[in-house]
Amino acid sequence: MSVFFNTHADIVEDILWNDAKLNSSFDYDALVNHFSSKNGDDFHIHVKSSNLVKGLGLTVLLDEYGLMTSTDLSKFPSFEIELTSQEGAVTPSINFIESENSFFNVYIGNGINRLSRITKKSLIMLPIALTHKNANCVHNGVMIFSLEKSKVSSFIFQISSETCAYFKFDFISIEESAYKFINKTNKIINKNANNVEKFFDISDVYNTYQIPINSFADSKYFDKNNVTTFGLIFNDKHYSSGCMTRTGMYPICDEILLPSYSLAKSIAGTFTFAILANIDNKFGETPVSIIPECDSKSWKNVTFNHLSDMTSGHYLKRTYDYDESSIAHTKFLFSATSHNDKIKIACNDFPYKTKPGKRFVYRTSDTYILGTGFNTYLNKKNEKSDYFNKVLVELHEDLGLSNASKNSLRTFDDTAQAYTGWGMYLLKSDLKKISDFLHKIRLNKDNFSYLNEALNPNQNNSLSAIKKYDIFYNNGFWSRKISADRLGCDDDIWIPFMSGFGGITFAFFPNGMSYYYFSDGYKFYWDNALMASHKISSFCK
Repeated sequence: MSVFFNTHADIVEDILWNDAKLNSSFDYDALVNHFSSKNGDDFHIHVKSSNLVKGLGLTVLLDEYGLMTSTDLSKFPSFEIELTSQEGAVTPSINFIESENSFFNVYIGNGINRLSRITKKSLIMLPIALTHKNANCVHNGVMIFSLEKSKVSSFIFQISSETCAYFKFDFISIEESAYKFINKTNKIINKNANNVEKFFDISDVYNTYQIPINSFADSKYFDKNNVTTFGLIFNDKHYSSGCMTRTGMYPICDEILLPSYSLAKSIAGTFTFAILANIDNKFGETPVSIIPECDSKSWKNVTFNHLSDMTSGHYLKRTYDYDESSIAHTKFLFSATSHNDKIKIACNDFPYKTKPGKRFVYRTSDTYILGTGFNTYLNKKNEKSDYFNKVLVELHEDLGLSNASKNSLRTFDDTAQAYTGWGMYLLKSDLKKISDFLHKIRLNKDNFSYLNEALNPNQNNSLSAIKKYDIFYNNGFWSRKISADRLGCDDDIWIPFMSGFGGITFAFFPNGMSYYYFSDGYKFYWDNALMASHKISSFCK
């Protein structure tokens, strides 16, 4: 029987200080009211989770692949971290923590420290997530503890939402943790503390522009239980929904961890490609055969351009998503954990069928080869380095993106090859910064020309990907052709977008707006959002 039902939030501190037992989850909406507006005491502590669990609740809600048979969730994955609180903002010394758990790693984001309305003690809450070690699923929750002078309470860990289409669970535990106070002179400085983005409620869009209610991922086409968050970006404002969970609205929504899935093909793949192509205008013509594992006859005429377009000429079947879902590709994605194993499958398990550049066949392994090619190219230029850290992270720092965006899943070996086609993470604040960057590129043909082409799709530069829905692909980006009649325009309108597994879309409209949703119910529908955006500001040229 599930123990996952909501405990009244008023007893949270009794539980933290061992005056009551933990029997169930906490309702976030009630828990937020427990925090006053006054900042708690500054501190700098070292915390080591002990796994001395005093209460535990686990409810598996969906497990399509039987992962619980090999997954240890008898206790929260252990970790060790320093936490610094200054003026009510709590910053971890590291965000992504490699755990000894066989299945999960741990992510800890920036949190809050407020005085309790009830006890006047410092009450601390941080966003926390369990991330899969070899997949892009994210299970979001909070870490809660209390502090009084030189004493630290037990820690509560609660997970009650995710962006993961095939594995869903609720989890709550409390455990005692070892801690040590550290001299305040060694405090960690939160570089983003003074650069907090202001979000506007998505309801403001409905009220201000008189568009139909439920025009976004709150529409009838989505099950609200499968939606993490959604938003519309325009006029230098970021309108966003809250972050939905099974125990109320996520209390630190701005800091919720979002998985990229295949958004990474555009971000890691195309962004890096565009930067290197700016330096070397013949970069796209680099032969794939410079990669030793792909140095064979079948890859002789295939270039980096072809990999980015998914037109390598290697495939099992032309049917959309057949190769991506094949046994060989599943082995590539999940069974192969070393770079040697992944690149061998990617280069050898999909036969040469047709001349490169002619036929689009979607397959993540091609983007993985491309990421490997980035590193091989840099190494041949005597710049032995990891492309992700050297090229992409530098761009992310220039754009002011979060620390979350500077991490990627990598192979489990000394090569530590970034997955490139999936495996990145984002915060909501990153989405506006990416949107601003791409719309600027979309309008400037003289800068990042490779990206500019992807953001200005047309009949001549794009390949038919899903004919039934007028969906195309070019330079690592998807696009949709919307008929002129439907919009009342003189010409058809082409809309570039990113797409991620399970139900993730990030679309860039020709009126300068961007729309996104992160969900996990296998829904890829944004026609209502498209028409709402068009009503606010016409797409017509």
